[in-house]
Amino acid sequence: MVKRNGASAVSEIEAPEFTVRTVCATVRGTQLSWSREIDACPKKGDYQQHEEQNWRSRLHIQNEEIVIPVMALKIAMQEAAKGMGIPGKGKATYAQPFKAGVTPLAEFVGTGVKAADATPEWRFVPSNPSNNKPGQGGRVHKCFPLIQSWTATVEFHVFDDQITEGVFHQILTRAGMMIGVGRFRPANGGFYGRFSVENIEWK
Repeated sequence: MVKRNGASAVSEIEAPEFTVRTVCATVRGTQLSWSREIDACPKKGDYQQHEEQNWRSRLHIQNEEIVIPVMALKIAMQEAAKGMGIPGKGKATYAQPFKAGVTPLAEFVGTGVKAADATPEWRFVPSNPSNNKPGQGGRVHKCFPLIQSWTATVEFHVFDDQITEGVFHQILTRAGMMIGVGRFRPANGGFYGRFSVENIEWK
């Protein structure tokens, strides 16, 4: 209530219409590998045996099924969105709207692949992955899990009106082609973890 010259006036502010949308997307992926840290080998001489016995522990597994952290898919979209400008907003891209305006509805999503169906892949890799300086640090053989194909259906809440159905589809498609998920994905110069968009439904 605001009083002016002895009279009272009501200041009314109309709130803009705001709708939280839910999007359900099904993606189909190619070769996928994960590189989660496993427990250190208790005895130095048993390193190879330790890798052979524990390589599946590098996967994300629930109820014997390989799952993907949904945040990996969201982060892939955020990275893909950096390359797509918002019309009429100068140099602004869709990265921030995807970061703040898209929320996954679950922590993990199933791939339809059993952990038992993963195969081992030996690679000669840096012993300290955090050391990015060329020529420094040693290298060791590690065994990583690999699957050949997978399918996942994931749901997100979309809060930002700038993210239209067309924009979401385009960014998810770019994320699958150019960013990927998991170990040795395209964003890191590899070719695992790519995916294509099979279907998108909005609620």
